[in-house]
Amino acid sequence: MPLGSNRPFAWTLLAALLAALALFWPLAILRERGAPFNAARPLAIPGVAFFLVLGWGAAQIWGGALFPDLWHPLWRDVTTALAMAPGAVGQIGLAPSAGVDGLIRLSSYGLAFWLAYQHAASSRRADAMTDGLAIAAALYAIYGLAAFYSNSNSILWMEKWAYFDNLTSTFVNRNSYATYAGLGLLTALAAISRRMDGVDGWRRLIVHLARPAMLYLFGFGVGLLALLETESRAGIVAAGIGIAVFAYARHGHRLGPWKRAVIALGLVASVASAFALFLYYGAANPSSEAADRVRVYAATVGLIADRPLLGYGLGSFPDMFAMARPASVSQVWLQAHCLYLELAMELGIPAAFLLVGAVAVTFAVCLRAAFRFPERRTEAALGCAATALIATHSLLDFSMQIPAIALTWAAIAGTAMGRVVHAKRPADDRR
Repeated sequence: MPLGSNRPFAWTLLAALLAALALFWPLAILRERGAPFNAARPLAIPGVAFFLVLGWGAAQIWGGALFPDLWHPLWRDVTTALAMAPGAVGQIGLAPSAGVDGLIRLSSYGLAFWLAYQHAASSRRADAMTDGLAIAAALYAIYGLAAFYSNSNSILWMEKWAYFDNLTSTFVNRNSYATYAGLGLLTALAAISRRMDGVDGWRRLIVHLARPAMLYLFGFGVGLLALLETESRAGIVAAGIGIAVFAYARHGHRLGPWKRAVIALGLVASVASAFALFLYYGAANPSSEAADRVRVYAATVGLIADRPLLGYGLGSFPDMFAMARPASVSQVWLQAHCLYLELAMELGIPAAFLLVGAVAVTFAVCLRAAFRFPERRTEAALGCAATALIATHSLLDFSMQIPAIALTWAAIAGTAMGRVVHAKRPADDRR
């Protein structure tokens, strides 16, 4: 807050706070002997992939002097036109300053994941993380509903400049808030499910609601209402996929392997079919909003084809698309509205594959744990569901480029991985 931290001052402050926490964490561990912690080894595969991406992002910014043969051709044109010495200007990427911002953001999300992963060695801290995120999401939903139903065209102390007829809470874009609201619904579901463990079935739900589960059920209700009032179709569908994956991961152990495989294929097929229908509708209706995105996707694919391995540099999409924008696209686009295409364009296909692959490994580890470790099933299911929600919405939008959303996902996924790893150790972890 405000604006999903999607302003330089807000996300820079956020990054500085995360860096400070990361520096103080080992000091706290050294001071408190015997404090629970998680080893880094279980994160070897996604961790190495993530650091390789950071390294490549840095090479795009500062590696021009070491690898002059990898310069983007535009840098050669600049040095020739300005009669500058070779190596004085050229870089692999085209937007060095934007690349630095991108590296800081990615590093911050990695730190958030790492800290959540470490603190999740304590079940008390992991529960507090999930409950805190659920309560925060409920408060954002309450504010959003109050502002929406009072016809206040403002975001906090600022006048709205977009989405006047939709609920956006403290976010600018309704789709971004819808993604955050969906993550809030999942954390509320996890908080309720954890408190329902040990209850004799859902028949005693009414009696059990007198306990703290009622608070999170209320949070789920206001979050759902706020989500619906955004009228974000992609956000609502992504939240539905997330809830379905949560139910699948939490209760799939009761099914046989074939039934689990069929349900999983059905979920994947439903998302793929919906995306294919979106593309078909956009291609068949040239004057629709979907058609604009399809044209942007096509232009982005063309940029990827011109430089598939090296990319154009983190944060370079706005500049490159402005140069390559087809005549049929009159609007200025700062994002590709498909995270996968934008990553492939900026980082190159190999680095984009590594980054997406690191997230996919996290999902796979959590899903496997949900079926194998009953005592960690809720946390693992939450990690799977949050990742599925983000992965689905990223097909059509840029929510993961909003710091508040990326940070929330990192906290959820890190907590889930921390609990999954700790499930293998029988030692008391209530500290």
